[in-house]
Amino acid sequence: MPAAPEVVPVTGFAKEPFTPIADVFARLVGAQGRGGAGLAIYHRGELAVDLVGGEYRQDALQLLFSVTKRITAIAA
Repeated sequence: MPAAPEVVPVTGFAKEPFTPIADVFARLVGAQGRGGAGLAIYHRGELAVDLVGGEYRQDALQLLFSVTKRITAIAA
């Protein structure tokens, strides 16, 4: 049986009903083996989840390309 992924330290918050996301996020970042990640989720115009884990920093800049096409495809 494969070992459970490492759980990395996570900073930030997840408001109800999104609190389980913090644990899932920590396990996913740990499963990467190295690096880190950030996650922000807005729900009804309010920041509901703001998490950072691994080697990723809260003030890191992120470069995105053509994100709206993929988000639109997911929503369709």
